[in-house]
Amino acid sequence: LSQGPGRLKARRPVIQVLIKSTGLPDAREVAGTEVGTKPAPPPPASLEQLDNLRASPHLLAQDRKFKAYTRGDPSRILYIKNLAREVQEEDLRWVFEGVFPSRLPEEGEGALTCRLMQEGRMKGNAFITFPTLEMAEKALEQAHGVILKGRPMMIQFGNRG
Repeated sequence: LSQGPGRLKARRPVIQVLIKSTGLPDAREVAGTEVGTKPAPPPPASLEQLDNLRASPHLLAQDRKFKAYTRGDPSRILYIKNLAREVQEEDLRWVFEGVFPSRLPEEGEGALTCRLMQEGRMKGNAFITFPTLEMAEKALEQAHGVILKGRPMMIQFGNRG
């Protein structure tokens, strides 16, 4: 506080922010895209990439969140817990579309649907619905324990499906 003639005056704090380039291309720099359009999504993760990103069973066994883990009753819906705040729907698609040899349609029958909870009590959780039970089972086996944005995903079958 500074004192002026007969009154107190608060000084406004100054915040200095240093912004560094991330090295990521600007939307204008992405080849084949115009300003304002979305660039093509990255190719899905390979099974080898998912294996390399998976936490070891020993490490998962030590984590208190994973001690009482059960897969649940098989369902077309997967319930994903323990997601980092930074995880976006695109990240989940990158992981789960990588489990399958061919790309799934983006909409309609046979599509993979993602519902990421970003606020409220369910924040850090997601639901992924697969076209078939077999696909959901394979996805759970391949992606459970994969470290995404610094946290291992805990994946269980959802209640319905």
